[in-house]
Amino acid sequence: MPDIPLRSPTTAAEESALCTRARQGDRAAVRALFDCYAQRLYGYLLHTLRDPQLASDCFQQTWLRAIEQFPRFEDRGASFGAWLFTIARNECRQHWRRRTNEPLDAITHDVPVPSPQHAIANAIEIERVLTQLHEDDRELLRLRYLADLPVATIARTLGIRTATAHVRIHRALRRARRLL
Repeated sequence: MPDIPLRSPTTAAEESALCTRARQGDRAAVRALFDCYAQRLYGYLLHTLRDPQLASDCFQQTWLRAIEQFPRFEDRGASFGAWLFTIARNECRQHWRRRTNEPLDAITHDVPVPSPQHAIANAIEIERVLTQLHEDDRELLRLRYLADLPVATIARTLGIRTATAHVRIHRALRRARRLL
């Protein structure tokens, strides 16, 4: 993935205005939305798929689908981010469906980690814990802590209430802590 500067997310009103302009074909608005979400989306895909090349392919496919489907995106309480991460999540699921005949160990790869010893040990331990969690728990923790999405956005992405997302994240963390 190209080096993209990390930008803080826009406000809901700014995001809504950018979405309106993007639906009308404004390339600058599409670029602004890309700049807001690119790093978090790629990080989420990289951690979910554990393969930089596959994450890059899925990242591109997610943006292509988002651009193709932009005319149908309606800002009815769901943020662009929730919509985008839903597309990414579906892209991951499609990838896994296509690869169902391969054993999981054959299709997963380790994500490169920083060189300091403690960072390596932490990354190994976190990965060990995540692999022992149920897929739903892994998904929640990745969206919250790796993609750094707000709980409300996660709730919209998963099609659940915000309070339910809070509870599920809390429970997933509790289960993860027990495995440490």
